[in-house]
Amino acid sequence: GVIHLSSPKSFTPSKPLESFKDLSEKLILLRATEKELGLSDVNVESPEEDLSVLTKKFSSLNLIEVQRLLNEKRSLEEKKSELAEKLELLTPFKDFKSTPKSLAFHSNRVLVYCISIPNVLVLKSLAARFSFEHSNNFAILVFHSADKAIVDSFIEKNGLNQIPIPQNLENASSFGEAWQNLSSELSNVNSSFNKIVKSLEEYKSSSGLAVVRLR
Repeated sequence: GVIHLSSPKSFTPSKPLESFKDLSEKLILLRATEKELGLSDVNVESPEEDLSVLTKKFSSLNLIEVQRLLNEKRSLEEKKSELAEKLELLTPFKDFKSTPKSLAFHSNRVLVYCISIPNVLVLKSLAARFSFEHSNNFAILVFHSADKAIVDSFIEKNGLNQIPIPQNLENASSFGEAWQNLSSELSNVNSSFNKIVKSLEEYKSSSGLAVVRLR
């Protein structure tokens, strides 16, 4: 014959004990920490243990502090990327005598371009037609708007790249000073980042993180 099982309408699932709720939250934090530390694929066999023993193990892991370090690491990674991008944009200008303030002043009245100078021939051709400041493989041109078509045509004909001029540097006395300040800031951020990475690596090797499991 056929036995038909039906769920009772009055059935209400019981609430988990508060102690297990707390342990469940800690497990979620543990799994998230393991994943961020690259330990989520570690396969470690562990014996069944009493709830009180597991709770003590969780307490010894100091997961809140580790999460703080991981959050700080993410923040520093973003800062590193931001500073490195700014430094890259500023590098072509670091040896120019023109100052950020002077270029900002000029750009309100005339046009200011920074272009790449790939070889001596282009440099000589540029010198024959325009006044400019040259440094390494770059040149800054300050010219009247009436000459824009001529300058644009020269850039296009020679296949030159126009370099964006960094903004909001008026407080720096020179591009070199701005570059040095940014470079120092990036170095400090790198140092802080490396210290956190070292602390997390030491934690991974000494905490026994992957041994705390519920199976």
